[in-house]
Amino acid sequence: MLVKGLRSSPSDRFPEHSGKGVDLRQAVVLACEKLALQGCGAVGESRQEMSPDGPADIQDMRIIHSALRRDLERTTIVASDPALLTDTRRQALGEHTAWMMHTLHRHHSGEDAEVWPEMRRRNPAAGALLDRMDADHRQIAEPMDELESVGSRFGAGTADASELLAAVARLKEPLLPHLAREEQEMMPVVAQSMTHREWHALTQRAFVKGKPVKELAMEGHWVLDNAPTRDRDRMVTVLPAVPRWVLLNLMGGPYRRKRETLWAGTPAADLAPLSIDDCR
Repeated sequence: MLVKGLRSSPSDRFPEHSGKGVDLRQAVVLACEKLALQGCGAVGESRQEMSPDGPADIQDMRIIHSALRRDLERTTIVASDPALLTDTRRQALGEHTAWMMHTLHRHHSGEDAEVWPEMRRRNPAAGALLDRMDADHRQIAEPMDELESVGSRFGAGTADASELLAAVARLKEPLLPHLAREEQEMMPVVAQSMTHREWHALTQRAFVKGKPVKELAMEGHWVLDNAPTRDRDRMVTVLPAVPRWVLLNLMGGPYRRKRETLWAGTPAADLAPLSIDDCR
């Protein structure tokens, strides 16, 4: 569960920072950038113990993918039950579906523009697999755009639930195998080809640079939603005390309100992020 409320100042809860002139905006930016698609550790090993010159971490991509799989399933759960579709929830669900597709499109654009070309340069032997990644993205583009459009129309009341459910199903057909292929085949190649330091710099360019702080915070809290302790710790404990406090206490409100409108009182509320195996 995300931390609620604001009970004390950063310097009250983290006295080691007292009197050091904490810049809250700088702390927020640091927190959001670190949380959004960044990582420094492998499963079962703390991030702080990992060498910047060791193999690139590949687990954070799995965590992001699991959040996407979770909310596509949540959308199906809620849209399948007319009793759950109040006018307010219908609008929120349509907006959230369109937001997910917009976020996914930007993620794929970052991979296409930055990650895959860099991998081709570093590891020419991975060319066939990278060709498959490119082909997957082209195959996913049309159903992704369709779901974004249907979601917007569903939220506006001009598309019905059956259209939304059909668009989700059409997207899942190419998307879920792609996510699995990326996690199981592509990311291990990344780990073999880049160091932590290099991967961090690349993901900053591909996924973080230029995004407003509020967007990064929304994505970060979305990823943390119902995440298991292991994955939550991976994404949060890397942060210094003050940025961590800022992220969890000051930047979670918009996502909490969105989550309440979307899922509260439905079976979708307790759904955890979904792994590859959960979707077989």
